[in-house]
Amino acid sequence: MVKDYEVKHVFQTIGEKTILLNARQIDTVQLIILAMEDITDRKSLEEKLAGFAKKQEIKIIERTAQLAGRVKELEALNKTMVGRELKMVELKKEIEDLKKRVKNGNGKNGNGKNHNGNHKNGR
Repeated sequence: MVKDYEVKHVFQTIGEKTILLNARQIDTVQLIILAMEDITDRKSLEEKLAGFAKKQEIKIIERTAQLAGRVKELEALNKTMVGRELKMVELKKEIEDLKKRVKNGNGKNGNGKNHNGNHKNGR
């Protein structure tokens, strides 16, 4: 028994062909059935498809690398932006605190004491 045996041959008039051979002996008779299928076009398309797939794979690898680089850039930018946002929140709190202190009287912290802990009259 022969199954899916490929044979390539160059014919003078029709050029190179790829033939797929399958053979089987009939059980009780001394006969062999041989099937031949011209798969030249199919093989050509398979090779073209494989080449196209390889090119696409290379492009995907290249683009994935590019995207990974951009993701790193965006992560760094995000880290910077988050840091700035946190600093802005901190500064807003400080401004609110200063506004309260000004409202309570020139740098006093609201309990009648200035920054060094002394009362306004020096005691």
